[in-house]
Amino acid sequence: MPETAIRVQENGEDELTSVHSLNPGDIIRVKPGNTIPVDASVIDGESSVDESLLTGEMNPKTKSPGDSVSGGSQNIESPLLLEVTRQVQQSLLSNIMQLMERGLEEKPRIALFADKVARYFVLALLLIASGVFTAWWFIDAERAFWITLSVLVITCPCALSLATPVALTAASNLLMKNGVLLTRSNVLEKIVKADTVVFDKTGTLTQGKFALKKTYPLSSYNEEQCLVLAATLEKNSEHPIAKAFTNPLLSQSLPISNKIKNFPNQGIEGIIDGVLYRIGKAEFTQALCPSNTQDYPKTNELGASQRIFLVSSRGPLACFDIEDPLRQEIPGVLKSLKALGLSSVMLTGDPSPSAKELAKSLEFNSAHINVSPEQKMQYVRSQQDNHHQVIMLGDGINDAPVLAQADISFAVSSGTELAKSSADVVLLNENLELLLTTREVAEKTLRIVRQNIAWAIAYNGIALPLAATGFVQPYMAVIGMSASSLVVVLNSLRLR
Repeated sequence: MPETAIRVQENGEDELTSVHSLNPGDIIRVKPGNTIPVDASVIDGESSVDESLLTGEMNPKTKSPGDSVSGGSQNIESPLLLEVTRQVQQSLLSNIMQLMERGLEEKPRIALFADKVARYFVLALLLIASGVFTAWWFIDAERAFWITLSVLVITCPCALSLATPVALTAASNLLMKNGVLLTRSNVLEKIVKADTVVFDKTGTLTQGKFALKKTYPLSSYNEEQCLVLAATLEKNSEHPIAKAFTNPLLSQSLPISNKIKNFPNQGIEGIIDGVLYRIGKAEFTQALCPSNTQDYPKTNELGASQRIFLVSSRGPLACFDIEDPLRQEIPGVLKSLKALGLSSVMLTGDPSPSAKELAKSLEFNSAHINVSPEQKMQYVRSQQDNHHQVIMLGDGINDAPVLAQADISFAVSSGTELAKSSADVVLLNENLELLLTTREVAEKTLRIVRQNIAWAIAYNGIALPLAATGFVQPYMAVIGMSASSLVVVLNSLRLR
């Protein structure tokens, strides 16, 4: 979020002011490429606004006079004159942050079993040692001190206290080497209890960036010629779709374009070698050559988010399928979750039909589209009220509240800082197969923790009577105590 804004004074002059000093009714100016500082409404100008950080959806929305804009979104193409509607403290972004904090407060905090046992164990040990000393004082006063010392040393709760943290540390190091960062200590304990996995779509199921899927030449121009023309026009645009045509191999040999004009949420127009070209939506491009009819390819293939067209004043040249590609590991991850008996759910703010088709093709147990951050949070809370343990995966600011609400939450490293700070786990290399890896490591870790605790209890159960009855010398107690701790450490290191 910007710290300053350009406020328009009554005399029409611009002044630079702090965002926190803006009040409802103030007029501000936002230049192309700048972040909108507060919630406001458009009073002059027309432009596309990128709200992906707030909504999670990549397609910019056209804003014209009368439309509202949210603080934190980005103005793309043209300057906008805005009237402030809310102070920065009451903005949509601030409300999302408050939801996130409330979710964090409601997150259950489970203390580890070994820590609880160790606290009581020390008290019980001191009482037992006092009883042993008293008994041996009357049996053989000369041996009372040394036997009591043996009891205290051999039953020192080192092994019991080490049983959990050493295993958790080894597991955390293993996961870090595989690209999984644990931000909370109870993740491994809770993830094995989860029975529902909820996925955001854009940036989580998909890669979060547009890519060119297929080119359909519609004239004598071949595919490479069409791509060169498209790249020449799109290099003048900041629209996310323009990045799909960024090709280092072509960038050195692109022809010169002039009289470039951006049409917000429609496309781009420009002249190349004396010919007028347009690239953009079907209605926008067909308006340049309405007398030409062309049989376009069938509806874009499953997964293609957009279809855009390239035409010249002489006729259609090409159409392009642009998609936000699905992460290649997703089908395998969903199949594995199903085999483990976990339910998979898709929650997305995307209202498009492609979101429905994606959910259907991936065979989610359920899918919900066009949902707000509050509705995502309500869905997860309703699942928890029905005694389900929920894992949530997301990446955007809009996912932060539900990430905080979920029992276990994962954020991809390319996501927003707010999402990552809300999550229990950050996937550093963005491979969602690491969800399965984390669960597998958690199961193995808990098995080793149980083995460590069982060993510590069994060791003390055998060593205490032997020491109390005088069969263990102090030096033997030292060896036994050290050996028991070493067993716990070595068993935990098997995780590495």
